[in-house]
Amino acid sequence: RRTRAGRNGDGRLAIRFTPPIFNWLPATWSDFWVLDAAADLSWVLVGDNRRERVLVLSRTVAFDEASFAQAIAAARRQGYNLDRLARVSH
Repeated sequence: RRTRAGRNGDGRLAIRFTPPIFNWLPATWSDFWVLDAAADLSWVLVGDNRRERVLVLSRTVAFDEASFAQAIAAARRQGYNLDRLARVSH
């Protein structure tokens, strides 16, 4: 994965899920918006504008359950379907 700041400083985050060789193709980048974040910025919740994809990004590998629950609650409040949400271990 690769991320970059979105356009115009509007809270957008562009994320690419393809190999770097496709970096030049605009269609390989997806726009996400920052939806919520921890007060200390230890995690951030981002989602797409169609409410189909949501990601919880953590600054650390160890992500405590209380913080995860807080992020998930914020996603639910904003109408994201979390049926397919999967935690990825690193």
